[in-house]
Amino acid sequence: MDNVLYTICADNKIRIWAPMERHGLSVLQLWNEIDMAASIQPRNPLPSNEAMRRYGFIIDSRDFAKAMERAVQCGDSKDKNHPALEHLLEVAAKVPEICVVLDGRGHMCAWGLENVGCKVRSPANIFNIAHVEGLHLSLPSGVLPREDYARFYSFAGGVFDDSFTILAHYFDGRIEWLDSKIHTLFDPTPRKKRLISRAIWSGHGGAVKKIVRTPVGKMLISRTDDNKAMIWRQRSSSTGSVLVQQSSLLSDLHIHRTFLLDDGKFLVNLHHNGISLWDVRSFHGTLLDQCDFQLSSKPLCVLFVPTTDIEPSTVYIAAIGVDMAGIAWEIDLPGNHSHVNGVNGNRKYLRQFCMFNLGVKEDVSYIIPVDPAGSRVKTSGFLDLFATDIALSYTHSGTVRTWTAKVDKQNQKIEWLLTSTVETGIVNPSLASATSMRKAALIDQNRTHLSIWDTNGAQLEFEEHFPQHDIIQDLDWTCTPDAQFILAVGFPRKVVLLSQLRYDYLDAGPSWAQIREIRMQDLTPHPIGDSCWLGNGNLVVGAAGSMARYLCFTLSSSLSMFQHMTWKEMHSSSTDYSFEAEPHVVDETVAASLNEYLSRIVLAQLSSTEQFRLVNIVECVATVEKHRRSMDDNAARYLLFFRQHMIRRSQKLPEVSNISWREIVWAFHSDSHEILADLVSRQYNGRMLWENARESGLFMWITDINTLRTQLEVIARNEYGKTDERNPIDCSLYYLALKKKNILQGLWRMANWHREQAATYRLLSNNFKEPRWQSAALKNAYALLGRRRFEYAAAFFLLADHLRDAVNVCINQLKDIQLAITIARAYEGDDGPVLKEILEEHILVAAATDGNRWMASWAFWMLNRRDMAVRALISPVETLLPPTPGSPGSSTGVSLHARSYLSNDPALVVLYEQLREKTLQTLKGASKVAARDEWEFVIRNARLYDRMGCDLLALSLVRNWEFLRPPLVETLPSRLSIGLLENVPNPNKLLKRRSSLVVADMHLSPGLQEEIRKAATDVADKQARAAHGTQPPPTTFEEPDTSSLLDSFGF
Repeated sequence: MDNVLYTICADNKIRIWAPMERHGLSVLQLWNEIDMAASIQPRNPLPSNEAMRRYGFIIDSRDFAKAMERAVQCGDSKDKNHPALEHLLEVAAKVPEICVVLDGRGHMCAWGLENVGCKVRSPANIFNIAHVEGLHLSLPSGVLPREDYARFYSFAGGVFDDSFTILAHYFDGRIEWLDSKIHTLFDPTPRKKRLISRAIWSGHGGAVKKIVRTPVGKMLISRTDDNKAMIWRQRSSSTGSVLVQQSSLLSDLHIHRTFLLDDGKFLVNLHHNGISLWDVRSFHGTLLDQCDFQLSSKPLCVLFVPTTDIEPSTVYIAAIGVDMAGIAWEIDLPGNHSHVNGVNGNRKYLRQFCMFNLGVKEDVSYIIPVDPAGSRVKTSGFLDLFATDIALSYTHSGTVRTWTAKVDKQNQKIEWLLTSTVETGIVNPSLASATSMRKAALIDQNRTHLSIWDTNGAQLEFEEHFPQHDIIQDLDWTCTPDAQFILAVGFPRKVVLLSQLRYDYLDAGPSWAQIREIRMQDLTPHPIGDSCWLGNGNLVVGAAGSMARYLCFTLSSSLSMFQHMTWKEMHSSSTDYSFEAEPHVVDETVAASLNEYLSRIVLAQLSSTEQFRLVNIVECVATVEKHRRSMDDNAARYLLFFRQHMIRRSQKLPEVSNISWREIVWAFHSDSHEILADLVSRQYNGRMLWENARESGLFMWITDINTLRTQLEVIARNEYGKTDERNPIDCSLYYLALKKKNILQGLWRMANWHREQAATYRLLSNNFKEPRWQSAALKNAYALLGRRRFEYAAAFFLLADHLRDAVNVCINQLKDIQLAITIARAYEGDDGPVLKEILEEHILVAAATDGNRWMASWAFWMLNRRDMAVRALISPVETLLPPTPGSPGSSTGVSLHARSYLSNDPALVVLYEQLREKTLQTLKGASKVAARDEWEFVIRNARLYDRMGCDLLALSLVRNWEFLRPPLVETLPSRLSIGLLENVPNPNKLLKRRSSLVVADMHLSPGLQEEIRKAATDVADKQARAAHGTQPPPTTFEEPDTSSLLDSFGF
């Protein structure tokens, strides 16, 4: 083989250069030439320069021979007998170089170059191999002259063994991978598809800075720091959808923000003091119009304001500054087939529409357009809370607001509406992103803490702290066809995908989970610039000058909804069919049968862990049913979850150490404390220690103080006998809390083995009502604190009659708030000042900080503030506390957990409905809850049920909920409606049924009771006279008594 040089020249000729002298092989001479223009003569030539456009490339003889050999080996009998293959075998026998000539209309001509050079004795020859049609390439059109060219490289091999691969390098910046078979490529018979496009490589010359998509997600734009932008569109191919370049532009001004209009046909660029409109339907974008503007502050974003027009030829965009003042433009878009003449024409496309101000006094940190997350922005024409959000703003203090807008063409203005406000408490957030479906993600100032919020209910759904080296730099939303959100969290070297989970209040599990991690560092050493979702769920990630597209696949989907079917429906269509064998309850026999089946049969769509937990739930239900007749509903609720807690602990499954406050409150409001205490004690084999009592919350839900002291004495005996040594120190705190020093002294008398026995026994023999011995006990208590014997120190504080110091040790050193409450209740009862101090300064503050409504309701009930106990189930706890140095008075004083969805347990609805009519105080508290707040409470919990996957419970809640009746105007005469009664309705009139039984727990003086009795009699007489049509006798005004009976009214 001689050295051969092929030159493809601008005059549409391919020249072949080879050594012609055998003794001068280093000198190349013109061997021959091929006229590409004459090689292809279309039947219908174009009268333009495109008719003369030709491309050429050479197929090495070795690649051609290898491709033919593999085609014969891999082809079936039908292909081997194909005329085109037989013809190409004859060509391959001559071992020629193949010269291929192409045009831009699908024509191809192939020439064989035989015996090129001077080494071969045979005569040189150029012969035609084939003329074919239908060879369509992605050749550039409408480009600059320097970009109107392509180079090709071919070789044997590729996707399959018999593949023939062609790489096409288009000078507009693309490289395409084309795949075919050698006999398919050169077959002269008509074929629809000779080449298959496997991939297209294209990208920027600089690093990708930002990627923005259209609302539908079929088009996107990527831009670099040098203000060059490329517009991409999705195109379907045999291997799926691919991204192809549609247009590009280079702006002379700095591009601050970008927005695509009319499904990617037009583009708006926001500059520092101006705005420009581009037509990007052609390969090179055309500047249509530009307009300068002046705002009172720096412009932050450009927004698309939707209208009710189905296919609008006029669209509206708005730019908003830091002070929430903005300007709107009306854009008259050219038609799909109209030609534009750029900024030099007479037509104006941009027109200032109006100026506006959103009315927020505080300067915002940023305002951004919401991510449509795969859906087109729609508007109903109404400006209300049901309208689609179009923007999100956040301040330096962490206040997140979402906005919607409506175009009023008649009055030449844009109306704005604040749809939601969320006080996140995150100071100086660095990044945020929101969807039109009321989800928002927020990043803190260190860019390592992610929080996801439901702006519709102003509640936190998820938070995660990433390592310090993982800096979050991008957030992108998408939505699956079944309305499930996926969040892409971008880092410099990776992208983490988070997906929604169902709410889990039983385990307090996360509502979002990581489903995939995309590691770009495995593909490129360059950092990620930006990422963006496409409408079909594919993720585009830009790094340096390239963009990678990750295909979507199903990781999870909606679960099927199974409806139960009774035996009657299975076996008969008769209405009077009966089948007595069907069990009505899940007792121990049914539970054993179910668990036996569950141990053998794998249920569809349940993981092994979920099925294992189902077995536990069946067992717990059977346990509750066994004792169901001897306990009320609240006790059954407590026992169910307590039993489940103990089973999970015995199986060493992940579980919290103590029962939750939700279960404590259920037991607290039960009237079956005696049987509950017995069942809890039996669970610990009758040897309950303090750690077991704390785990079960026993001393939090026992209401009778004598029962509490009895149970605490049982704990003291068990603590004393838990070891073989029988150490009196273990039970000292409990006996002294019960004020039974004599029993403790007797135990020390028997502890001869203990080295402290003599000194302790002598000390306990003294009278600690005397100041001298109280002082001695205090000295011992402080000494024990110094030696970090905290529980024993608390016991000596009790010996010195310093209850407050003892409970402070339990709270601050032992970190055991239940122990502190138990000691205070046993020592001074439920009305003591120390217990009140613990509840007000610790329990309520902790409940407000953590958003624990259950704990707050319990504490208010213990404080005999039952009206507040009811309000705490609906209102934010921090709003019910008086402003004190220890209370969380500001939004930053409340933890993120207080704003979590976990603080809005749907079971609160059940407790609220149960308590609001229980006593007069709770009726009073319910009457102070605004109807709007109660409505939002019900709707919020319905949404929670829906997110938990309990759609039928949500429907039942909104269908069957009954609001309290509004108070009647004639409830009491006017002389009893002065002052307090003007704002507080009569609680008895709030009852839904006449037969409702209410505990009268409000203090009324005897005089006021008589006044109310007379008032009720007057109202009854008036109603009776109205029923018989008689007029009441004339009355005179009676001055209210100056002793002011109202002062003693117990509201």
